[in-house]
Amino acid sequence: MRGRAFVAIAALAGAACVWMACSDDTKSHVFSGRQFDQNRHCLEDLQSIDVVAGPEPETPCAPVCVLSDATDANPSLVYVSSMCPPYPIYPYDSDAGSDPRCVEALIAYHYDTSCEPDGAIVNLPPDASADANASADANADASADANASADADAD
Repeated sequence: MRGRAFVAIAALAGAACVWMACSDDTKSHVFSGRQFDQNRHCLEDLQSIDVVAGPEPETPCAPVCVLSDATDANPSLVYVSSMCPPYPIYPYDSDAGSDPRCVEALIAYHYDTSCEPDGAIVNLPPDASADANASADANADASADANASADADAD
């Protein structure tokens, strides 16, 4: 009789362990987003930002800007994520939408302005495309003016 009781208790304990291991009550998940490259004004590929408590959200939310706090060794980093709360906490600020870097990062997110591994930038916002073209035209004009001036000096 004792053997059967032991087997029953062991089976019950094993079933409880399996149930707990397969439970949907996830304790934490990776919070991910796209880092904003402040020099190139584009978003990098999706990456992990932090591990947060609770199960992973099943649906996306409105994009949010997340800033990491600056340290003596590292400047703050800017991320855009469409994951729902809970958001990362210290050393992050997930209520930084009015920061100028966040405004620019959220515009890049809206247009899916992406940094390519080869250095290219795709899907520039309309104003940025015009600015980039104007800058290229100005550089070409300056180069042409310098060449014309050099030609006149040579004569």
